[in-house]
Amino acid sequence: MKIMQNTFRNIALSILILASVHAIAQTYNVGDIYVFPDGSKGIVCYVDPDNAKKGWAMALTDLEGTYAMNTTSSTIPGLLTDTWGTGWSSSSFTYNGKKNTKTLLESGVSPAAEAVDFYNGWYIPNISQIMQMYNLSGVLKEPIEAAGGNINKFLSYNAIYWSSTPYSSSNQFYYHRFKASYYGIEYRATNATSQYYIRPVRDFGDEAVAFWVDPYLADGKKTASMEVSPEVTTTYDAVVVFGTDT
Repeated sequence: MKIMQNTFRNIALSILILASVHAIAQTYNVGDIYVFPDGSKGIVCYVDPDNAKKGWAMALTDLEGTYAMNTTSSTIPGLLTDTWGTGWSSSSFTYNGKKNTKTLLESGVSPAAEAVDFYNGWYIPNISQIMQMYNLSGVLKEPIEAAGGNINKFLSYNAIYWSSTPYSSSNQFYYHRFKASYYGIEYRATNATSQYYIRPVRDFGDEAVAFWVDPYLADGKKTASMEVSPEVTTTYDAVVVFGTDT
């Protein structure tokens, strides 16, 4: 019996190692559909130039409804802003959306931050991320629609989308609006109590770690771990569990 148990364990571990080696080689490009471990999907908008397995993705659809960024007249401390530059050069892009969404959520006065699925990784993009989403919209529209999503409202006349970027220290935030009459887009600050749309984004590349769990140990302790891609979805009874590497 012990020989059979060891054989099963070795076979299962070998399968996992082979799967993980294949998955670790997975890299991504802008426009790829990314499937997160919880089954939600996004379209890749940014890939880390130093590691093509990491980046961030835009949700395939908007959140339902519209939301205020701040329901009070007070400034929320701790938010990170972007420096306004001519043409919003890509060299000045920052990616503070996740930090700002966390700050907004902890403030207790931001329906927008409460609406995104922050604890599963989704957050409100900052103004640099929204600009990147818009600039890529011509590339992203077809794969988003092919995956069952849509981007039409984001590109429609006068539809306004929140960013999580505050304007200076005032109770205002930058927003995105496509203006057909301008043949371009606006990035302006407006009162945080206004009700606007939200297109969430989410980081990828660090969220999945597989642990080897020996099913024949009475305490069931994790005995080892290895990084694997979220693309690996096959699991084996009492052998592999997904979680954080702690």
